[in-house]
Amino acid sequence: MKPATDLCFTCQKGATKVARAKHLGEERKSEALQEFEEHLETVTKERSFYKTICDEVKAQIPSNLNLGPHDPSSFDDGTIAAKIFSDRPKTLHKLLKVPLPIPTELPKLINPPGLDNKRQWYLYNEIREFVDEAYRDIAAPLPQQPQLSQHEPSAADISADVSQPPPAKVRKKGKGKKGGSQ
Repeated sequence: MKPATDLCFTCQKGATKVARAKHLGEERKSEALQEFEEHLETVTKERSFYKTICDEVKAQIPSNLNLGPHDPSSFDDGTIAAKIFSDRPKTLHKLLKVPLPIPTELPKLINPPGLDNKRQWYLYNEIREFVDEAYRDIAAPLPQQPQLSQHEPSAADISADVSQPPPAKVRKKGKGKKGGSQ
């Protein structure tokens, strides 16, 4: 694969024509070289004009303006600027059909319920010894409520007892002996 080039098609064609003309007569060589030099002169003038225009525009931009290398692609009203294809210009699209108010304050904090008493005591009695000493009071602290005895039911156990009784076992019908019928 040939290396990529930033030359225009006419420059590429002209350079190839000059390179191939070395085996031709002097008249064809000078003709190919003349065409290529005319094109290069035109391109040099265009490039110079382009640089002048760019420098004039850069001089008009305030020096403290810092937009970064890219245009903003989203706006506060729910509009975004996007390209359908990479070679097409950006078009604006409204994401919301009905504009929604943007919240100005944080949502209410929802505190999780935490572990129940039985689980806290399990962590303290069974797991705490395996935790690094520096983190024991964080991972398995001493619970605030007293430990329930084994025969004392907890609130979770009481609510579980009030639920419906377990479903009755359903007997599966067995098949007869292999190879024969009953």
